Amino acid sequence: MCSVELEGQGITLFKNLHPSARLYGVNNIVHIEDLEQYLELSKTQDVMEHIYLLGDGNSDGEASTMEAVEFERESAVKYYIPDSQSGYLAFAVSQRATTDHWEYDGQQSMNNLGFMPAFESEGDGGELVYTRFYHVHLPCYMISLITLAAMAGFYFFRYRT
Repeated sequence: MCSVELEGQGITLFKNLHPSARLYGVNNIVHIEDLEQYLELSKTQDVMEHIYLLGDGNSDGEASTMEAVEFERESAVKYYIPDSQSGYLAFAVSQRATTDHWEYDGQQSMNNLGFMPAFESEGDGGELVYTRFYHVHLPCYMISLITLAAMAGFYFFRYRT
């Protein structure tokens, strides 16, 4: 999985030999009880070939290879996915972003390993959107901007007369 690239006093640098992607597709779901079970499964199978959901449920399908899915970033809160042949998509959000409130073509996310947004995909593409920005953040920005403009207008109008 990893190979040592550089080793010196106080620092060791490893190179990840495992494929990775910001957005990837797989064709099956595996239900697990807890992360301990995931750790045990990771010793015997490639964990990038499945979506892992915490809790009870039916696992479906055979393992398939992970497909790195191409996407277009429209903004920090909206991505366009042209198409994918995979049945499920997993999205690795940036470190500064929350994993909640992501939607793919209007469907709520299921959480891969309890923290990574994952979605069922029909293969025809769609938009991946952080909906909290449009429902909470953007209206708050607008209210703040309007309030600031009103206060500035009141300040300048009051002292000009």
